[in-house]
Amino acid sequence: FCFEEKMEAKRAGRDVYDIIVERANPKPVDVYVLPHFVGSGTPTLDSKSKGAILGLSIDTTKEDISRAILDSNNYDLRLNMDKLQQIGIPIEEIRAIGGGAKSKKWLQLRADVLGKRVCTLKVSEAASLGAAILAGVGIDIFASPQDGAQQWVKIDRVFEPDVKQHSQYRERYHTYLKIYPTLKELIL
Repeated sequence: FCFEEKMEAKRAGRDVYDIIVERANPKPVDVYVLPHFVGSGTPTLDSKSKGAILGLSIDTTKEDISRAILDSNNYDLRLNMDKLQQIGIPIEEIRAIGGGAKSKKWLQLRADVLGKRVCTLKVSEAASLGAAILAGVGIDIFASPQDGAQQWVKIDRVFEPDVKQHSQYRERYHTYLKIYPTLKELIL
Protein backbone atom coordinates (compact mmCIF):
# COMPACT_ATOMS: atom_id res chain seq x y z
CA PHE A 1 0.00 0.00 0.00
CA CYS A 2 1.33 3.47 -0.95
CA PHE A 3 4.27 1.95 -2.83
CA GLU A 4 4.15 4.74 -5.42
CA GLU A 5 4.25 7.36 -2.69
CA LYS A 6 7.27 5.70 -1.09
CA MET A 7 9.11 5.67 -4.42
CA GLU A 8 8.20 9.30 -5.15
CA ALA A 9 9.38 10.37 -1.70
CA LYS A 10 12.69 8.62 -2.24
CA ARG A 11 13.16 10.20 -5.70
CA ALA A 12 12.17 13.69 -4.53
CA GLY A 13 13.91 13.56 -1.15
CA ARG A 14 10.61 14.21 0.60
CA ASP A 15 8.90 12.72 3.60
CA VAL A 16 6.56 9.93 2.49
CA TYR A 17 3.92 11.00 5.04
CA ASP A 18 3.71 14.45 3.44
CA ILE A 19 2.95 12.84 0.10
CA ILE A 20 0.40 10.43 1.58
CA VAL A 21 -1.35 13.22 3.48
CA GLU A 22 -1.34 15.48 0.40
CA ARG A 23 -2.98 12.76 -1.69
CA ALA A 24 -5.37 11.51 0.97
CA ASN A 25 -8.93 12.71 0.78
CA PRO A 26 -8.85 16.22 2.30
CA LYS A 27 -12.04 15.66 4.29
CA PRO A 28 -13.09 12.89 6.66
CA VAL A 29 -14.60 9.96 4.78
CA ASP A 30 -17.18 7.31 5.61
CA VAL A 31 -14.48 4.66 5.74
CA TYR A 32 -13.09 3.50 9.08
CA VAL A 33 -9.98 1.48 9.84
CA LEU A 34 -9.53 -0.49 13.03
CA PRO A 35 -5.71 -0.67 13.01
CA HIS A 36 -5.42 -3.89 15.01
CA PHE A 37 -3.54 -5.85 12.35
CA VAL A 38 -1.23 -7.37 14.99
CA GLY A 39 -3.68 -7.18 17.87
CA SER A 40 -4.31 -3.99 19.80
CA GLY A 41 -2.16 -1.93 22.10
CA THR A 42 -3.31 0.33 24.89
CA PRO A 43 -5.85 0.72 26.29
CA THR A 44 -7.50 -2.57 25.23
CA LEU A 45 -4.34 -4.73 25.07
CA ASP A 46 -6.12 -7.44 23.10
CA SER A 47 -3.67 -9.68 21.25
CA LYS A 48 -6.56 -11.47 19.53
CA SER A 49 -8.17 -8.33 18.14
CA LYS A 50 -8.35 -8.22 14.35
CA GLY A 51 -7.88 -5.25 12.07
CA ALA A 52 -10.68 -4.16 9.79
CA ILE A 53 -11.55 -1.69 7.08
CA LEU A 54 -15.22 -0.74 7.19
CA GLY A 55 -17.46 1.30 4.94
CA LEU A 56 -15.96 0.31 1.59
CA SER A 57 -18.01 0.76 -1.54
CA ILE A 58 -17.36 0.51 -5.26
CA ASP A 59 -16.58 4.25 -5.16
CA THR A 60 -14.00 4.03 -2.36
CA THR A 61 -10.58 5.21 -3.50
CA LYS A 62 -7.06 4.58 -2.30
CA GLU A 63 -7.08 8.19 -1.09
CA ASP A 64 -10.16 7.45 1.04
CA ILE A 65 -8.46 4.45 2.62
CA SER A 66 -5.29 6.48 3.21
CA ARG A 67 -7.37 9.12 4.96
CA ALA A 68 -9.13 6.49 7.08
CA ILE A 69 -5.75 5.04 8.12
CA LEU A 70 -4.48 8.47 9.16
CA ASP A 71 -7.70 9.18 11.04
CA SER A 72 -7.64 5.82 12.84
CA ASN A 73 -4.13 6.48 14.09
CA ASN A 74 -5.37 9.73 15.59
CA TYR A 75 -8.54 8.17 16.99
CA ASP A 76 -6.47 5.56 18.82
CA LEU A 77 -4.25 8.30 20.23
CA ARG A 78 -7.36 10.17 21.34
CA LEU A 79 -8.73 7.01 22.97
CA ASN A 80 -5.55 6.71 25.05
CA MET A 81 -5.58 10.43 25.81
CA ASP A 82 -9.20 10.23 26.98
CA LYS A 83 -8.40 7.27 29.26
CA LEU A 84 -5.57 9.23 30.89
CA GLN A 85 -7.80 12.24 31.41
CA GLN A 86 -10.53 10.03 32.93
CA ILE A 87 -8.13 8.98 35.68
CA GLY A 88 -7.16 12.57 36.41
CA ILE A 89 -4.10 13.12 34.23
CA PRO A 90 -4.65 16.43 32.44
CA ILE A 91 -3.34 16.76 28.89
CA GLU A 92 -2.87 20.30 27.65
CA GLU A 93 -0.82 19.54 24.55
CA ILE A 94 0.77 16.74 22.58
CA ARG A 95 4.45 16.76 21.70
CA ALA A 96 5.30 15.01 18.45
CA ILE A 97 8.74 13.53 17.86
CA GLY A 98 10.50 11.33 15.31
CA GLY A 99 9.27 10.59 11.80
CA GLY A 100 5.66 11.52 12.46
CA ALA A 101 6.74 15.02 13.48
CA LYS A 102 8.07 15.84 10.01
CA SER A 103 4.73 16.24 8.25
CA LYS A 104 3.05 19.59 8.90
CA LYS A 105 -0.22 18.39 7.37
CA TRP A 106 -0.32 15.25 9.51
CA LEU A 107 0.40 17.28 12.64
CA GLN A 108 -2.44 19.68 11.81
CA LEU A 109 -4.74 16.72 11.23
CA ARG A 110 -3.67 15.31 14.61
CA ALA A 111 -4.44 18.64 16.33
CA ASP A 112 -7.85 18.76 14.65
CA VAL A 113 -8.80 15.22 15.68
CA LEU A 114 -7.49 15.49 19.24
CA GLY A 115 -8.72 19.02 19.87
CA LYS A 116 -5.34 19.72 21.47
CA ARG A 117 -2.33 21.81 20.56
CA VAL A 118 0.36 19.67 18.92
CA CYS A 119 3.98 20.81 19.26
CA THR A 120 7.19 19.68 17.65
CA LEU A 121 10.53 20.03 19.37
CA LYS A 122 13.67 21.72 18.05
CA VAL A 123 15.41 18.35 18.55
CA SER A 124 13.25 15.69 16.93
CA GLU A 125 15.24 12.66 18.07
CA ALA A 126 13.97 12.49 21.63
CA ALA A 127 15.79 9.29 22.61
CA SER A 128 19.18 10.90 21.95
CA LEU A 129 18.14 14.07 23.75
CA GLY A 130 16.88 12.08 26.73
CA ALA A 131 20.13 10.11 26.89
CA ALA A 132 22.13 13.36 26.80
CA ILE A 133 20.02 14.85 29.59
CA LEU A 134 20.47 11.74 31.74
CA ALA A 135 24.22 11.84 31.10
CA GLY A 136 24.15 15.51 32.11
CA VAL A 137 22.50 14.56 35.39
CA GLY A 138 25.15 11.88 35.91
CA ILE A 139 28.00 14.38 35.58
CA ASP A 140 26.22 17.14 37.51
CA ILE A 141 25.48 19.45 34.57
CA PHE A 142 21.80 19.21 35.57
CA ALA A 143 20.36 18.86 39.06
CA SER A 144 17.66 16.48 37.80
CA PRO A 145 16.14 15.12 34.59
CA GLN A 146 13.41 17.76 34.95
CA ASP A 147 16.06 20.49 35.15
CA GLY A 148 17.74 19.13 32.01
CA ALA A 149 14.44 18.94 30.17
CA GLN A 150 13.55 22.47 31.18
CA GLN A 151 16.85 23.76 29.82
CA TRP A 152 17.16 21.68 26.66
CA VAL A 153 13.67 20.71 25.49
CA LYS A 154 12.44 23.59 23.34
CA ILE A 155 9.27 23.91 21.25
CA ASP A 156 9.77 24.41 17.52
CA ARG A 157 6.34 24.51 15.84
CA VAL A 158 2.83 24.66 17.27
CA PHE A 159 -0.32 23.38 15.54
CA GLU A 160 -3.59 24.63 17.00
CA PRO A 161 -6.79 22.63 16.42
CA ASP A 162 -9.34 24.03 13.99
CA VAL A 163 -12.59 24.22 15.99
CA LYS A 164 -14.83 23.38 13.01
CA GLN A 165 -12.70 20.41 11.98
CA HIS A 166 -12.52 19.17 15.57
CA SER A 167 -16.31 19.22 15.81
CA GLN A 168 -16.59 16.99 12.72
CA TYR A 169 -13.97 14.61 14.06
CA ARG A 170 -15.62 14.43 17.47
CA GLU A 171 -18.73 12.92 15.86
CA ARG A 172 -16.67 10.45 13.83
CA TYR A 173 -14.59 9.52 16.88
CA HIS A 174 -17.74 8.45 18.74
CA THR A 175 -18.59 6.15 15.82
CA TYR A 176 -15.02 4.80 15.87
CA LEU A 177 -15.35 3.93 19.56
CA LYS A 178 -18.13 1.45 18.72
CA ILE A 179 -16.10 -0.51 16.17
CA TYR A 180 -13.77 -2.51 18.44
CA PRO A 181 -16.42 -3.77 20.90
CA THR A 182 -18.78 -4.63 18.05
CA LEU A 183 -16.17 -6.52 16.04
CA LYS A 184 -14.90 -8.28 19.15
CA GLU A 185 -18.38 -9.74 19.63
CA LEU A 186 -18.58 -10.84 15.99
CA ILE A 187 -15.08 -12.13 15.29
CA LEU A 188 -13.71 -13.59 18.52
